[in-house]
This record gives sequence, C-alpha cells and structure tokens, in this order.
Amino acid sequence: MVYAQGGDVDTIDFPEQYAQANFSAEVISSQTGYLVSLNALEVGLVGVNIGAGRKTVDDPIDKTAGILFHKRPGMHVVEGDVLATVYTERGDQLANAVQRILDSCTFSADQIELPPLITNFVTNEGVEDFDQSIFGE
Repeated sequence: MVYAQGGDVDTIDFPEQYAQANFSAEVISSQTGYLVSLNALEVGLVGVNIGAGRKTVDDPIDKTAGILFHKRPGMHVVEGDVLATVYTERGDQLANAVQRILDSCTFSADQIELPPLITNFVTNEGVEDFDQSIFGE
C-alpha cells in the first residue's frame, strides 16, 4: 500500500532510518478495568494540534507527529498501563495532548462485547452482509 501511494517503503522495512519526533509522552491509564471506547473525533483533533493533521489546506504536516495506541477497546487495562504514546515537535502541546487522549477514553469494570468492525460490504450487486466465515472463523 505504501508503494502504491508513492511512499518510501524503506520507512516500513527500516523504521529506525525514519525521522523521530523530539518530544514524546505516554498516556497512562488512570484506572483498572476494560477500555470501552475512545472518542475518535477528540483523538483526531489532538492529532491536528500536535502537527499530525491540518486545520487548513496550507498547514504543514509534521511527519514525525502521531499517536501510537498500545491498548484498544475491549482490552483489560490496569491503572498505570501505557494506553498510548504521543509524538510531536510541539513540546508545548504535549501535556495537553496526553490529558485530552486520556479524557477521551471510557472505561468499565465489566468486560464488554465489541460490535464487529465490518458489518457489510459493497459489491456490483449492492450492499451485502459481511460473512466472517471467509476468514475461516
């Protein structure tokens, strides 16, 4: 996919050669339980503020900025676990970004059943139900 979009595949094969952000911080779980959800809009807005996205078409994108999630919804977490790591060149935005990501997380003491990620697919005939059996499940 990287190659198909004109990207440098060496960044996948040799990530240590890729530029690294000067600032990073971990988002630490404040509680024990199950990660139920993340507010995707809020996480996206945080990405813009740390330089990983644009407010306007003319804004530059910091290729070293981003958010790496270590936990995903449905996973059990313990207070003190690293939920995510934030990378940026905007050190003045780091503490705010970490807090906003933590605030975007919803936790539950009870294990949850997540809905399927894919429910339908589009074919030449229209929209059809997605059948998990194609994966041998």
